[in-house]
Amino acid sequence: MLVNEDLFEKEGIAIPHTYDELLAACKSFKEKGYASPLAGYMNDRMGYYMTYPDIAYNVSNDPDAIAALNALKPEAGEYLRPSMERLADFFSYDYFDKKTCEEISDDYESLIFRFFEGDIPMMVAQGDIASGTGKREAMSEAFTARIRLAKPK
Repeated sequence: MLVNEDLFEKEGIAIPHTYDELLAACKSFKEKGYASPLAGYMNDRMGYYMTYPDIAYNVSNDPDAIAALNALKPEAGEYLRPSMERLADFFSYDYFDKKTCEEISDDYESLIFRFFEGDIPMMVAQGDIASGTGKREAMSEAFTARIRLAKPK
């Protein structure tokens, strides 16, 4: 997940490090008028982006979980349940505006440029998408205008 540190600073909201902090930050941004505190490219991988790191973390140090998952044991699905429940919980709130995300036409340039527009506090994407932000900064007029204004004279 990428965060727009400028928006967090402007709005006086702490960057989240836990799920509860994420919910609190999203609530604060919604109260301040942001349509989609968290956004991403609306595709069938959105749940993957939001659950895979959590699932990997939860099973990475549990040899029983790894063995059960590798053996495709039906009960291994229980290792996924907490992450999937958290995803369902997150989507039960109004912190992820589907209309905003449907306006994003791809999960690379369109997503990155929309993030640079400065109206989305947090963007969820896979690592190779996030790594492309540096290459795209100079291509976003909104982003470069904010950088020019922020530089000391």
